[in-house]
Amino acid sequence: MPDKPDQCRVVGIDRIPFPYYRSKLTAEAVIESAGVPWSILRATQFHYLLDLFLNALTKPPLVTVLSTDFKFQPIATSEVANRLCEIATTGPAGSLPDIGGPQVHTLGELAHTWLNIRGLHRTIIHLPLPGKVAQGFRRGYNTCPDHPFGQITWTQWLHHKYSR
Repeated sequence: MPDKPDQCRVVGIDRIPFPYYRSKLTAEAVIESAGVPWSILRATQFHYLLDLFLNALTKPPLVTVLSTDFKFQPIATSEVANRLCEIATTGPAGSLPDIGGPQVHTLGELAHTWLNIRGLHRTIIHLPLPGKVAQGFRRGYNTCPDHPFGQITWTQWLHHKYSR
């Protein structure tokens, strides 16, 4: 086991009862109880993850069905990597403040921007999802608007990726 384990986790894993998030919480508990110095940084969803998600949801032609009211605060992986490098060089610090991208958007807003920049035409239909997981995403528990860290916006990231 390394002397100084550093971890990057997902913002909101303690507030949204998503099974994947529960496993992340378990991993954090293992690190915290390992008896070695540690740092844990929680970050919001990466731009590329939302890009992959929207790619999958737009496979059917003409229509995209999604929960347009879910909130996200996407951040560039490079910006999280830079922060992790800072943490690694300054030493273990325990639980660090969450970081997120520069803006909070609804999934509907992210999807419209994604479609426009890619030149795709789809009708977006809102799918209201019930349950505590969906409620957590609607309330933005996976965001940290008080701790924006990144500078690269969703629109900038998309232009960079798709203007090649």
